[in-house]
Amino acid sequence: MSYFINPVPEERCVFLTHEGEMPLGELATALQEVEDLLTVNRWTGVMVDVTTLRSVPKAEEVFTLGKTVPRHLPRNTRVALAIRPDQTKPARRIEQAVRRGGTLLTYFTEFEKAERWMRRLTPGRCGGTYSRTQEASYALAQPQRG
Repeated sequence: MSYFINPVPEERCVFLTHEGEMPLGELATALQEVEDLLTVNRWTGVMVDVTTLRSVPKAEEVFTLGKTVPRHLPRNTRVALAIRPDQTKPARRIEQAVRRGGTLLTYFTEFEKAERWMRRLTPGRCGGTYSRTQEASYALAQPQRG
């Protein structure tokens, strides 16, 4: 798995992009880094883009994600999960499991809708000036993690 973490101070949120595969151990590492950024900066928004993952999580992985994500994020964190249409079924299960753990996560098949949702929940935050072009340029300038 490759993942990129892009803190966006002007938006007061973190953008997390996953590519390739997503072993749960590496996901926990990425979530810890995101938690550190959220906590230090007192931010509450996370945009997660998994549209370039090669596979979808199995049922047991969804269950583990449901327990792992809330454990690694501050309680008031809002998570927008951008997915492909073929990822809808596991995304729905992940959403339900993560919400049961106390974290507000909602999935979207359109990145722009995810941005609008984040802006609506935290006006002036997580959306607006961010774009995937920024993410690509940020990712090229940063060492690859994961």
